[in-house]
Amino acid sequence: MARKDDLSPHMLKAVRLAGDGGSLVRWKGGFWSSPHCPKQPWQTGGCDVPVEYVDLRTVDACLKRGVLAKGPRYDDPATLTERGAEVYAELSASAPHP
Repeated sequence: MARKDDLSPHMLKAVRLAGDGGSLVRWKGGFWSSPHCPKQPWQTGGCDVPVEYVDLRTVDACLKRGVLAKGPRYDDPATLTERGAEVYAELSASAPHP
């Protein structure tokens, strides 16, 4: 069974974003976030970026750990695997409740 303690904080963020949004999608500029994440202007202008995102290295690490899966194209969405769903459930259970 996958455990949240086995993943880095960046990988946990990727799992949380994928779980909250249903998947991770590649945004212009190489940012990976949930499909409905709010946008903000990039610091130097150009394209808008998601408010919360992870980079490709984090997505690749999650793929190698078996918590995310995606198709062969570089811009295919990444979704939680069964192991990823277990980690997401563990994250949700340990989140502070209002």
